[in-house]
Amino acid sequence: RRPTYFAARGWFLRCLGVIYLIAFLSFWVQADGLIGAHGVLPIAQFLDGAHQQVGNDAYRLLPTFCWFNASDAFLHFLCAVGAAISVILIVGLAPVLCLVLLFALYLSLPIAGQDFYSFQWDILLLETGFLAIFLAPWRWRMRADAPAPLSRLSVFLLQFLLFKLIFLSVVVKLTSCDPSLWNLIALDYHSLTDTLPTVPRFVAPSG
Repeated sequence: RRPTYFAARGWFLRCLGVIYLIAFLSFWVQADGLIGAHGVLPIAQFLDGAHQQVGNDAYRLLPTFCWFNASDAFLHFLCAVGAAISVILIVGLAPVLCLVLLFALYLSLPIAGQDFYSFQWDILLLETGFLAIFLAPWRWRMRADAPAPLSRLSVFLLQFLLFKLIFLSVVVKLTSCDPSLWNLIALDYHSLTDTLPTVPRFVAPSG
C-alpha cells in the first residue's frame, strides 16, 4: 500500500506555521535596532541607495513590501500580520492562502534585513514555505477525517530539498579543506567553539 502522507502533511504545515510564527516574533522585537530608522543598517537608506544604483530594476531585484513604506511602524505591521497569519495556519484555516501570504511577507524580511538575514536557515524557510504552497490542501480548513488529494510532485520536491540541504552542507564543509573535517575530529571541538546555550553555573568566590 502506498503511503498517503495525509497525517504527515497536516503536522508538517502546522509545524511550518509555528516556525513562521517564531521567525516573525523574533524579528519583531529586533527590527528597530537592526534596520529601523535609528538601527544599525537602516532599511530606508539601503533601499534609497539600491534605487540610485540600479534604478527601477531595484524593485525587481529586491522584492520587499518595504518599498511602499520603510518606517519602523510598517516593519512592526509586517511582523504582526505575519504572526497573525501564522496562527491561522496553525489552526488549519485556508492553508494555501496563508502560505502564499506568509511567503510574500517573509520574503520582505531577508531583503530588508540585509546582512542580518544572510544565513542558510532564512533561505531554507523561504524554499520550504514556497514548496509547501503546492503541498497544502485546496480547502478552507484542513480536516483529518476528510483529507484532500495530495500532490506527489510536491512531496518529491520537499524530499529533494532535504537531500539538497544535507548534501550541500557536506560539500561545503569538505571543500573547505579543513583538516579537522577530513580527519573526522571536528566534533571534538564543536561543543567548545560553537555558540550553544548552557545552564548558568554560579561558583562561590574562594576565600
